[in-house]
Amino acid sequence: MALYQGVIRDASRGMGRGDLKVVVEAYTTTTSSYQPGGDPVTLTQVKEVKFAAVEASGGYVAHATSISGAAFKVQLYYLPDPTTYSGSTSTLTEVASGTNISGTVYNIFVVGTV
Repeated sequence: MALYQGVIRDASRGMGRGDLKVVVEAYTTTTSSYQPGGDPVTLTQVKEVKFAAVEASGGYVAHATSISGAAFKVQLYYLPDPTTYSGSTSTLTEVASGTNISGTVYNIFVVGTV
């Protein structure tokens, strides 16, 4: 359920792509086992996602990728504990295949066409 939705009328200015919609949504994953490449998310509020930004609960860093139509994937990365981690944080490690991510909440900000 979207926390916020707003439509920008005729934002394309003659490009024939229709109105833009801004959607802010708290989305709880239905996936219990993480797969490399990302957790699939499909939104019903837009026809085509143009931009997506994601924040995840559970201490993960999230990245929206593989955008196609109204669907995209959320890649999750471990956030190293700065009190115990001595390596470089310039490269994050993707969550391991099979990690239980059930109940992880994504705060999603999307701009898409309607």
